[in-house]
Amino acid sequence: MERRNENEGTRLVWSVVTGEKTGGEEPHFDYPTALQALILEAQSYLQEMQKNPQLEPRPIGLFCEKVPDEEFLGL
Repeated sequence: MERRNENEGTRLVWSVVTGEKTGGEEPHFDYPTALQALILEAQSYLQEMQKNPQLEPRPIGLFCEKVPDEEFLGL
């Protein structure tokens, strides 16, 4: 029986998601960079909340999708 790696030919792309966005806004191609972007976004949001406590809370998180190498490489 032949074993096939279903992840072969694909890459993970991470993006920071805020509010109602569904991801893919500003892609990062490695997890540490995406995590750093998430931390910066959260810090920025906290500063906004301190200046304007009336702001509604909004979710902030990471969005990850698997993309084919052809799309990743722009082929």
